[in-house]
Amino acid sequence: MERAEEIRTLLKRHRETGGGDYLLTCTTPHDLGDSLKPMRRRVAKAWRFVVSGAPWKRIQERYGLAYVRAHELTHGRNGWHPHLHVLLLSARPLTAAAQTALEAFVLKRWQRAITKPDPDTGRAYRMPLAGVGVKLTSCGRRDDYIAKLGLADELAHGVAKRGHEAHRTPFQILRDVWQRDFTVQGDVDLWVEYATEMPGCRQLTWSRGLRQRYAVAEQTDLELADREEATLAPISVYEFEDAVWAEMIAPLVGERIRILHLAEDHPPLEARERIGRLVDRVLGIVEVPF
Repeated sequence: MERAEEIRTLLKRHRETGGGDYLLTCTTPHDLGDSLKPMRRRVAKAWRFVVSGAPWKRIQERYGLAYVRAHELTHGRNGWHPHLHVLLLSARPLTAAAQTALEAFVLKRWQRAITKPDPDTGRAYRMPLAGVGVKLTSCGRRDDYIAKLGLADELAHGVAKRGHEAHRTPFQILRDVWQRDFTVQGDVDLWVEYATEMPGCRQLTWSRGLRQRYAVAEQTDLELADREEATLAPISVYEFEDAVWAEMIAPLVGERIRILHLAEDHPPLEARERIGRLVDRVLGIVEVPF
């Protein structure tokens, strides 16, 4: 929520200056069997190519551009699908012709970057590219349009949102792993790949100087988590004996997830009873039928 609020603050302050705001979506080809790490690296490198060099500098100065880039990841029938949502800010609202020119510029640079041979895999996509694209959407000036588009949430809540159509987000995959009691090995492998390859990948990247321009202080994820936690009154739902937790519960990932869901989905007293029954089952204690 805090990341989304940062973006809402940025949008509000930028609009107060008379600037324009646009959502840019950049997608890539992807095939079943493509591993995650080289794909997400390719996407990151492609964006760096778009916003580097003299061509970007010229168009940046022409329109007064700055951006917040969000990395989103889903998985579908054709495997992992890393793509970007980019909030583009211009010094003034762009004409229709300027929007068309900007979209064409990004598409040309994006396609050029995607077709370069990958240094890790040696793979190179050739034109025409199915599944690669760039779309620029005007956010408009109306709050109802912004709410309908869900811009700040689209950018900041990539890991929490639900996938579209047949695509699943990583945390939907994790939920499926838990609901199916770790019996679908393909989903387990996908989650392990995600958990192994994604640490260190920044979800949100602000262009240089943008935070300072609009006085949006940079805060780490840990600082934001501490702030959010400080606003919540702590509630003790269930207390475990140290030995029970360490020896019987902690090694069982599925049971730990169930305990968390019980604590989140039910009132404290009901959650305590349900967790107690779950712990008894793990310990092999037979429930008394009265």
